[in-house]
Amino acid sequence: SVPEAVSVIDTAKKAEKLPALAEALSAGQLSPTQAKVVASAASADPASESQLIEAATTLPMAEFSGFARTVARDARQADPEHHKRLHAARFFHSWVDTEGVLRFSGGVTPEDGVPMLSAVRSRAAFVAA
Repeated sequence: SVPEAVSVIDTAKKAEKLPALAEALSAGQLSPTQAKVVASAASADPASESQLIEAATTLPMAEFSGFARTVARDARQADPEHHKRLHAARFFHSWVDTEGVLRFSGGVTPEDGVPMLSAVRSRAAFVAA
């Protein structure tokens, strides 16, 4: 499929900057899915590349994926510009659909999102009761 092809190309481009990943791919050590996950996390934290490859080859996929997400998240959060990018990317949209239901979508920083989500859940529990 086209999305799969795009994913493979994206992984290959990232592997050009990640020599251990390129080597593991050449050696056939990783599945395309494992390679994609390694490429994504190692792009955020290149120093973790070998550790990610080791995890990919030894852990069950679900556990490996969780580990890779943690590596990438920690790397992004250590970046002083990360919060600025999150803040700049905030958005909130609301609309009433054709059935008359209020819909909304958004993206906010965790600091803003936690109290917002708490308020929505509290109100949702009241409405559902």
